[in-house]
Amino acid sequence: MKPATVYNRTMGGVDDVDQQLSPYVNNRKSVKWYKKVAFRLLKWSVYELFRLYLAMQPSARIRYKTFILEIVESILQKYPSNSIPQHPEERRNFHAGGKILNQRGVPVFAYCCYYNTIRHIRRQTPFKCSGCNKRLCIQSQDSCFQLYHLSMSS
Repeated sequence: MKPATVYNRTMGGVDDVDQQLSPYVNNRKSVKWYKKVAFRLLKWSVYELFRLYLAMQPSARIRYKTFILEIVESILQKYPSNSIPQHPEERRNFHAGGKILNQRGVPVFAYCCYYNTIRHIRRQTPFKCSGCNKRLCIQSQDSCFQLYHLSMSS
């Protein structure tokens, strides 16, 4: 049994942090333990930065989620992503896998066009290459997306 005075005085801040950060879970089963620790420390430091911002700007009425989105937007403005070609001619030869979703946001599965040629087994995938318009699985140990494009380039 925990003493009420100790719990109220020392655990209140911890409960507040856990309550604020619990909707933003980013840990997955496949993530290594050290990455989980790094992401948790990053989340805590961003939350502490949010609390510091609120303390220094008492008139600011901003939510935590909005604060995170503003940080991400400012990082993307300072360091723009140049990996996706902007010109339509270049975009035609750009190969990127994307998940196909129906109108309700549910993934639409179809058979991988390359897995059958490698393993002689059919396998379904929700991913599709935007460049060559083929269904390719990207979550397997040997990614069909990568193997297919390596075989096409050689």
